[in-house]
Amino acid sequence: MEAPAVTINSYLGLFRQTPASHHVRAQLANAARRRGFSVNASLTKVYRKTANA
Repeated sequence: MEAPAVTINSYLGLFRQTPASHHVRAQLANAARRRGFSVNASLTKVYRKTANA
């Protein structure tokens, strides 16, 4: 099974090519953030959850 961050990054790349690109990527990024991932400002990369120190 693929890691969720890898799957989300793949979808962000695909959605970059769609006409409604920003809106769709923002929705996906917000869903990832709700699940604890970090997303860069240009909505192109999702980073894995970090372990609590």
